Formats: sequence, C-alpha cells, structure tokens
Amino acid sequence: GGVRNERWYEKSRKNIREYREWSFSWASQLHRVLRPGAYCMVFNSTRTIAHVQVALEDAGFYARDILVYRRHAGIPKGLNISKKLQSMNDPNWDAWKGWHSCLRNEWEAICLVQKPLIGDYIETLKETGVGLLRAQTSEDSGFESNIIEGFKRDKDGSSDIHCTVKPRSLIKYLIELAVPS
Repeated sequence: GGVRNERWYEKSRKNIREYREWSFSWASQLHRVLRPGAYCMVFNSTRTIAHVQVALEDAGFYARDILVYRRHAGIPKGLNISKKLQSMNDPNWDAWKGWHSCLRNEWEAICLVQKPLIGDYIETLKETGVGLLRAQTSEDSGFESNIIEGFKRDKDGSSDIHCTVKPRSLIKYLIELAVPS
C-alpha cells in the first residue's frame, strides 16, 4: 500500500535487490552440495520469481523452466476502487464497480533449475544417478506438463501454520518428478 511516489518505488527496488542477494547466498551453498545434474525447485510469487531465477543462475544453476502450480483458489489482495471511493463519499463510486488494482492470482511459480551436467545426460546419469525428469509415469500416459494442478489442501489443519503451506501430495509429486527411486 502507501503512496506510490519515487521514494516508495526506490524502497521496493531496494527490497528486491536485497532479496536477490539473499537468494544468491543460500543458492550458492545449495549449488555447492548438490550432485551434478540435480534439480532444484523454488516456489515464489509471480512478481519476484524472475529475481530468484537470476540469483540461482548467478550461483551456477542452469534455468530449465518455470512450473505453474495452479492452486485451488486465489484471493484478490489489491484495492477495490469502487468500495474505497464509496467509503470516501465520492459521487462517482458506482462507475468504478469491478475495477481493482490487481487480478486474482490462482497460480504460484516454481523455478526449476539444474546443476550443470557432466558432459551429457547419459554421462551424468551414470555417474550421479540424477539429471532427468520423470516425464511419463507409464507407457500409455501422456507427457507431464509444466502446469501442475488438481492438488487439494491437506485437511489436518497444517494450512494454518504458514501463509503458503503446500499440499503434501504436491510435494510428493515434485519429488517423484525429479528424483529416481
């Protein structure tokens, strides 16, 4: 919120720069310990995912994709201008019905990066046991997509412990996508 003046935008840019630097610090350590060919998936907001991806690339990872996790619902968090004008007794508030400062966000970005291979996929697989994605679960199933949906919220109350708790079934799916048995 707040007034969107030059100072506000500069503070926002400073926060993004600091966030990217912080992301680089942990990404560098993650890059150090992962096997060649290993994948890393990082959830992030649609507004800041590009900055996380750049930090991961600066740490040495190779950007592979952005996975789209389509959630079960999205809540608009911006300004409802009609309601705000009505509360200010603006006579034209009704003309702005349906106008908001953002759209409902139904998806979350997952940055998919990979530690560089040793030579090629075959050499990396033979040496490290990783480097590929399970793109098909059986001969007759279709190819997996980078749009992931259909995961329901866990019903054990765990969604109350953090604002972006993910369903366990989603995390299991992602592990099975990138890590061989």
